Amino acid sequence: MAQHDQTSWFHSLTHENRFAFLFFSLILFFLGSPLITVILGEQNSLWSDTIIAALYMIFMLTAIFTVSKSRISKIIGIAFAIPVAIMSVGQIVTETSVTDVTFQVLAISYLCYAIVLIMKYIFDQQAVDSNKIFAALCVYLLISLVWALFYAMIEVFNPGSFIHLLEQQDTVKMKFGYGDTASSLYYSLVTMTTLGYGDIVPVNEVARMFASMQAVIGQLYIAVLIARLVGLHASQNTHHS
Repeated sequence: MAQHDQTSWFHSLTHENRFAFLFFSLILFFLGSPLITVILGEQNSLWSDTIIAALYMIFMLTAIFTVSKSRISKIIGIAFAIPVAIMSVGQIVTETSVTDVTFQVLAISYLCYAIVLIMKYIFDQQAVDSNKIFAALCVYLLISLVWALFYAMIEVFNPGSFIHLLEQQDTVKMKFGYGDTASSLYYSLVTMTTLGYGDIVPVNEVARMFASMQAVIGQLYIAVLIARLVGLHASQNTHHS
């Protein structure tokens, strides 16, 4: 009996609340990236880049086992994760445009795959519970990650696409996985939420269009998904009553 209770508790922790684990791994990456850079400083860039890459790998592993319900989806997730991990190391070692773009394309592909699986889970499940709420929050942060990667890619193809109005160094070197990862994450989040401090500004047509599209997607996501969750919650309460 005690063993059965322990098994039920473990299943509840790892399955019923699995999106909570993914959510907090995302928070760890978002907060950890700038903190590591500040604590270690520019003189220890290799160490900070390595730790940031490790944080991203922790998120990737958590995502694989969170969003993948079938064996096939796990295999697909691992198939994405292995080259992403290799190219993440390649970015730190070589710092070339080829490794940057290859990493960015692979990472965006996997994140989009994860978003599709989570959205399928959200719309397939009728009951609204904490796991579904965490799943919705995860999608929001994953979209922010995708756009942070897009901004880093734009910077590779067109350096100087973003400028910092409040610092003497005008251009912002958007990176992801090493270097100034915090800037791409920060700009993506403030654009997604339409907070728009105005300190970092896109200065060419492509960067501006991507920023505009992210702001629109961020607002539509909240409006559509919140409406969906509220509708499910209302029908759930009606059914119970």
